[in-house]
Amino acid sequence: MQMNNNSPTTFRFELSKTVSNEVKKFSKIHEHDERKQYKKAWKDWCEEHDELINEEIRRLGEEGYEGDVIDKMFKAGRYYFRKKNLRQAKESGEAQAQAQAQAQAQAQAQAQAQAQAQESAQAQAQESAQAQAQPQAQAQDKKKRSYITMTANILQAMDNHINARINDNDFKPADAYSNFCKLNPEILVNEREHLSHHLDGKDIDMKIKKTYKNRYFRISRGN
Repeated sequence: MQMNNNSPTTFRFELSKTVSNEVKKFSKIHEHDERKQYKKAWKDWCEEHDELINEEIRRLGEEGYEGDVIDKMFKAGRYYFRKKNLRQAKESGEAQAQAQAQAQAQAQAQAQAQAQAQESAQAQAQESAQAQAQPQAQAQDKKKRSYITMTANILQAMDNHINARINDNDFKPADAYSNFCKLNPEILVNEREHLSHHLDGKDIDMKIKKTYKNRYFRISRGN
């Protein structure tokens, strides 16, 4: 039997690491050049690196490469390394833009949360101040009125409205109450009729509004 002693054939001829690094540096420096400018700069670069190029031609020739080594280097720089650099720069820019957008969104969310907390604290402080400023003569009357209960129908409607919008970014107590009134006119008419047996018009509206805000703060703290 006759043995085949032929040496392995090289099908893929790679540039040396030194040459690849130099070509990569060149492509990075001139990655934004127009083709005409790029070719001129490449010609100058080849003249400056004549010794390196001749050594690469010799090395690849010994491995069996029969093509144009300088053309191979040019294409590697122009079409591989350069496009790779541009792609990486684009991906890096997109990642930075995304990170900045996320940071801005987080900052806005934190600012909004702080504003809501401040508004809540101000509302509570205002209610506390109003309660303390009531004339002593009305203290007993206020105590009696605090026992006046609202109907289960409006309380459930308030809870449903708050729970449905509590996670909205623009959900604030004052705006939320206004929206509740617009969406539930019939319920409010019935409730005012119910409370009119115990309170006057101004106190009725104050009680309904205060009840909504109290339920808002109770539900928001529970989330």
